[in-house]
Amino acid sequence: MDGDEARHRAARNWNRTVGPFYSRATLLRDLAIAEAELDARIERAEVLRLERGGREFFPAFQFLGDRSTVPGLRQLRVALNPALDPDVDWSVTLWLCVRRDEFDGANAVELLRGGAFDRVAEEAQRNPVLPPGVGGI
Repeated sequence: MDGDEARHRAARNWNRTVGPFYSRATLLRDLAIAEAELDARIERAEVLRLERGGREFFPAFQFLGDRSTVPGLRQLRVALNPALDPDVDWSVTLWLCVRRDEFDGANAVELLRGGAFDRVAEEAQRNPVLPPGVGGI
């Protein structure tokens, strides 16, 4: 397998696990928000932005129909990645989207959408993204 094929396979796996991503332009258009509002939401850690190779990616799973983000997502993200390190945000994204036996086959985002923040926070304490002592809820 050459490098391009490996990159395409990895991208397909990410899309299968995490779902679609917005670019900045499509997010601004689809959510009908101003760029300044998006930047402010990113600064307040209300919007999860992933970066790679100078490009921005915004996982679609984080947004609700009313343009808000999933309840509890910000608190959980900050707890799992207190420094808001962009590299760690990739791991946080996977943590949020991987289906778990502890969640009866659901993922953290699905539980957050259903109002089960405490259950997700407890699992984050048992199985954090970062080593113990680095982050925490």
